[in-house]
Amino acid sequence: MISPHEQLAKAILKAERPLLILSAEPTVDGYAAMIAINEVAKLLQKNLTVVSTGGNAPSQLAFLSPPEIKSDLTNLRSLTVQVNTKKAKVEELSYSVEGEVINIHLLPKQGFWTTDDIKILSTAYRYDLILALGLGSLSGAGMIFQRYQDFFYATAIINLDFGMMSEEFGQINLVDQTATSLCETVAYALPALGEEMLTPAVATALLTGIISQTNSFKDERVTTKTLNLVAKLMAAGAKREEINQKLYRTKSVETLKLWGKALGNLRSEPELRLVWTMLTRQDFLQTGANEEALQDIVQELLRNSPEAQVVVIFEERGLDLISIHIHAERPFDALALGAPFKAAGSRQKATLLVPEENLQGAEKVVMDHLKKTLREGVRGFSS
Repeated sequence: MISPHEQLAKAILKAERPLLILSAEPTVDGYAAMIAINEVAKLLQKNLTVVSTGGNAPSQLAFLSPPEIKSDLTNLRSLTVQVNTKKAKVEELSYSVEGEVINIHLLPKQGFWTTDDIKILSTAYRYDLILALGLGSLSGAGMIFQRYQDFFYATAIINLDFGMMSEEFGQINLVDQTATSLCETVAYALPALGEEMLTPAVATALLTGIISQTNSFKDERVTTKTLNLVAKLMAAGAKREEINQKLYRTKSVETLKLWGKALGNLRSEPELRLVWTMLTRQDFLQTGANEEALQDIVQELLRNSPEAQVVVIFEERGLDLISIHIHAERPFDALALGAPFKAAGSRQKATLLVPEENLQGAEKVVMDHLKKTLREGVRGFSS
């Protein structure tokens, strides 16, 4: 019986049109793992397509040369209308659009066609393999899964994840329960494809994810196994100094100013391992920062509150609309915590919109729920 790593290698080598799906709310670790897999795909001469509703990789990862990420699946499957012209030859073909309906018009030279002369054929799906990266469950793909469920159920899935809370929804499941990050899970799978896959570019991407996810190895889940892997990545050419420079030392003045605003508004419930802060539209205008800085703020809040495992950021986006970002360290589940507010994203990162008149109103509604849920200690965890 071949191992899951060998099954993964066999499936990837066989695939002609692989598709990689990131969660709807990717972390830096998720983006870095995706970049590493894309580099491997290029080495294998596989034309990998990457899709996620979470958008392209943040600018801080530009040094890793990330690929473009599609926000939706286009040209997924074609439909062919086949007409037997033995009884009547085609004189003219045209079409018209009426609302949501396309009418195809065929004019015969002579004679006519019946329904027996017409066939409707569907081609195979454009992609023949799905690499699901850090989804936790199929719903972690967000709208991509909701729109194309038939495609997911008809296509082979390789599920790559880490930790104890990921569902095993793939035909091949590589879910490392002891790994600290997605990049660690991916790194352990690479040897099955050949040691030559661990190039300096791949090693650097993998080490980036591990450093980010473990907060520079301060995470209590870091083991000797992880550190041995890091040593292997360094030996393969991973650029640790450049990673630290890009992740932690190269911050714009605008981002640093927004950090100050967030830290100034920081509140916490240490016994619940919970911290939260609020950012107004005025904060963004005054600092000149954009929403990309929010991920950096999450990491900064975690560094300043080492006991925290749930971070919540309230962001004033417009009139009567507040966006709430929940970041949950395992075993907490961001989607479960935000479920009453129709949270979208992944178990690590979820976003919800609350139609409240102001930040204070949104804070009361959401934080009352989160505090109650965390005190109960059941619904906030992955099941």
